[in-house]
Amino acid sequence: MDATQALGRVPVCVRGVDLLVASSYKWTLGIHGLGIVYLAPSLRDLLSSGTAGWYSVSEVFHPDRFASFTSKSSAGQLQAGMPNFTAIFALRASIDYLRSIGIERIDQTVRPLVARLRGELSDCGLRLLTPSEPRFASGIVSFAYDQPETLAAKLAAQGVVVWGGDGRIRISVHLYNHSGDIERCLNAIRVLTTSGLSPG
Repeated sequence: MDATQALGRVPVCVRGVDLLVASSYKWTLGIHGLGIVYLAPSLRDLLSSGTAGWYSVSEVFHPDRFASFTSKSSAGQLQAGMPNFTAIFALRASIDYLRSIGIERIDQTVRPLVARLRGELSDCGLRLLTPSEPRFASGIVSFAYDQPETLAAKLAAQGVVVWGGDGRIRISVHLYNHSGDIERCLNAIRVLTTSGLSPG
């Protein structure tokens, strides 16, 4: 299961999940160079890593280390090389911060902002691509657009950072956003989409 677009922003349940992966630099507020892995206890004995390194084996300096080794029984067996300590320390700090607020609280605080964004973008006549059902709500709102790169660049020039490409604009809303950000984003989109840039 790839939880990159959920972990740190909405509650994620691992019940029934064998393997979960996520990046460290998105909703979890870490930096590049690290991955997050969850491995179900029932799968640990069945997993065999394709490589081995200092941090993936249970004992590094045993007398027969060049002839045999025993992999760690946890997800640690996937650490074949030297860990990226900078990214680990950054991720630890960001996870501690997110947990101090609470993912449920973040989700409940951001949901109304996302709902407003969805509603007003739809009122502007833009074709939304993200599901409308509340159970599928996340921090992402995407809409179709014929010139997404151009619109994204024009929005960035006004201090509104979105992603534009593949025929769509993607807006991400997280704990650091507030109603003023949503208003500024909507106002900029209204102006730009009625000034000659065509919707998808």
